[in-house]
Amino acid sequence: MKIIALAKYNELAWKGMIGSSYAERRKVMEAVVSSAGATLTDMIFTRGQYDIVVTFDVPSEDVALGAAIAVNASGAIKDLVTLSEIDIDCALKTAKSVAGAYTPPGT
Repeated sequence: MKIIALAKYNELAWKGMIGSSYAERRKVMEAVVSSAGATLTDMIFTRGQYDIVVTFDVPSEDVALGAAIAVNASGAIKDLVTLSEIDIDCALKTAKSVAGAYTPPGT
């Protein structure tokens, strides 16, 4: 399962980044993801609403949530959003079944 994490650093994290580098932060992120039993796919710093975007493959959504909790608990992140990959064909198949069975209230 693919996970996309969007994060915004707080001021102290940016202060620490001044003495760091992309290579150092990627090494840290690889260790974080690996310790959760996942694989880092990509990590990019961005300009805009979020400072960093990380993509990784995880065995389950619970694993992704555990990693997110640990990173959030560090205090370095002031906004963290995780997006999970979905199987759209499976979701649409279910939607078709439900749409035929569901009737709105009052009908």
